[in-house]
Amino acid sequence: MEEKGWFGLTWRALLIGSACVIFLSIAAPFADLVLVGTWIAGAHLPIGALFVFLVMVVGINPLLKVMKVGLSKSELLLVYCMMLVGAGIPVTGFTEYLIPTIASHQYYGTPANKWITTFSANIPSWLTLSDKEAIRQLYEGLPNGASLNFIQLMKAIPWGV
Repeated sequence: MEEKGWFGLTWRALLIGSACVIFLSIAAPFADLVLVGTWIAGAHLPIGALFVFLVMVVGINPLLKVMKVGLSKSELLLVYCMMLVGAGIPVTGFTEYLIPTIASHQYYGTPANKWITTFSANIPSWLTLSDKEAIRQLYEGLPNGASLNFIQLMKAIPWGV
């Protein structure tokens, strides 16, 4: 099958790769921060990317080849490389730093270090968390059966980006 594009750089490979990166960008922080399970993206070999790639190569692509629309080797390589690069950004490169940072000055602030007054004067209120209990639970954990106030957290995250 002759492919169009430059070294597997086709629109469908870019779309499939982008969809896989978006999936891993959601699944990896969930697995790391909520499930507190295996790091599926923040390791030397991101097993999340490897798993998605193996499902694609062993399960999905053979079915596509039967329909004469299977991905070529170079397209599969492009999708895998996109997942390798994109998988680590939402965990170790971004999410694990952003979420604690938007509340750290309030949690670690004391009268001695004056973080609350110093940083609060320079950080707009919409860029940080305001609920003291949500901040405490973010750092210390939740009581059994309780759930984190995601609404407070989601208000600050888009602006922190």
